[in-house]
Amino acid sequence: MEVKEPSHMLEKTEQSLPKQLYFDVEHFEKELDVFWFRKWLYVCRSETLEKSGDYQVFEIGGQSIVIVRGKGDKLSAFHNTCRHRGSILTTESKGCFKGCITCPYHAWTYDLDGQLIGTPHKLQCDDFNKEDYSLFHVGIEQWEGCVFVNLNPEQAPALREVLEGSSLLPELNNWNLRDLRSEYYSQMTLNCNWKIFWENFSECFHCPGVHPEFCDIVPIYGRGLLDEDPAVLKNHKSSPRHLPEPGFRPGAVSWTLDGQSDIPAFPDLTEEEKSAGFHYFTMRPGFIVEALRDCVVLTRILPLGPEKTEIIMEILFSQSVPGKHDDGIKKINEFLELVMLQDCRICEINQKGLRSNRFTNGVLVPQEYGVHEFQQWILRELGEG
Repeated sequence: MEVKEPSHMLEKTEQSLPKQLYFDVEHFEKELDVFWFRKWLYVCRSETLEKSGDYQVFEIGGQSIVIVRGKGDKLSAFHNTCRHRGSILTTESKGCFKGCITCPYHAWTYDLDGQLIGTPHKLQCDDFNKEDYSLFHVGIEQWEGCVFVNLNPEQAPALREVLEGSSLLPELNNWNLRDLRSEYYSQMTLNCNWKIFWENFSECFHCPGVHPEFCDIVPIYGRGLLDEDPAVLKNHKSSPRHLPEPGFRPGAVSWTLDGQSDIPAFPDLTEEEKSAGFHYFTMRPGFIVEALRDCVVLTRILPLGPEKTEIIMEILFSQSVPGKHDDGIKKINEFLELVMLQDCRICEINQKGLRSNRFTNGVLVPQEYGVHEFQQWILRELGEG
C-alpha cells in the first residue's frame, strides 16, 4: 500500500489495510519485533508493588517479564528466565520473593537486583564467574505512578521523550496521576487482532449504533464523530452548520448513565480543563489515557496472538474519594464497563468478518480519519509501502 502523510478529515475514501495483516502469523511476528519488543509499554501502577520482594509477571509476545521491587524502593525488570539452563524463575503471575529469587530447577539464586549470588550443589570450576550470569535486564522507567518496560532499552529513546511526543507530558500534569489510586480493574481477552481495538478507538463512526448511552451524554458521538479538532469538525464539508459543540450535553459532567457525578473535580485542573469535560491521550502501541474532571481511565493493550488481545482497564480516583463518594465511583465504573464491553463485542465481530474469501480490504470514509492516520503509522513503522 502507498503510505500517505496523516491528515484529519478525509477528502475521499481510502483503502484500509489488507485483511492478512489481522491474522497472518508471519506478519504478526514482524509486528511483535517492531512494536512490542522495541517500544515503551505501560504494564502496571507502581502501588501494586508495595514492599520489597513484591513482583508481577507480564507476557509480552511470548516473552515472560518479571518486575520486582528491590531494596531502596527500586523497581527492576528481568526476563523470567534463569541463566543456568533457561528455566522459568516463577510460574505465578504475582507474589513476593523472600529476599531473593531462587530458580525452582537447580536453585540458582539471585538478589532482587538480578545479580547471581548462589549456585548450590555446583562443583567449583576456574572459568565460572557469578558476575557473568546476572538475570537478563529489561528497561524499566516510571512516570506519575505508571510503570513502563522496554525489551530493547539500548536502542530506545528515553521514556520522557516518548511521553512528550504523545502529549502526556505536560498535558496531564494537573491531574497528578502519582497521587491517584485504582478503584476499578478489569482484564479481558478479546478474540481479535490488537489493531482492530485501536481502530475502533480511533473513530466514532460506530458510536450511534454501538454506544447509545455514550451518545446521549456526548452529542457529537451521536453524529459519528470524535472530538479531534473542533475547528476541522465545524468546517467539515458534509455538514458545515449542524455539528454540535464537542463535550458533554448541557448539565452532564462525567461518564455516567445520567451524566451526573458527586465526585469533586481534581483540585489543580484549570477551568478550561474542567469545562472541556474529557481529554484523550494515546501512547502507541499499547496505552490509552482518558482524563476527566473526576477520574482518569487507563487502558493497556497487549497482543496475545494474531487474533487474540488482552485489554486491561483501570479507573483512578483521588485517594480522598473512596468512602465518601462510593456511589459516584460505582456509577462511573458501571458506565465505563458497559462501554468497554460494547467495544469488545464489536471488535470480535469485526475480526470474524475478515475471514470472508471475497473480502480483501475495507474502505475508509471521511469521518474515519483517525483510523487512516493509525493505519498509515503502522505502515510507516513497518517500512511497508
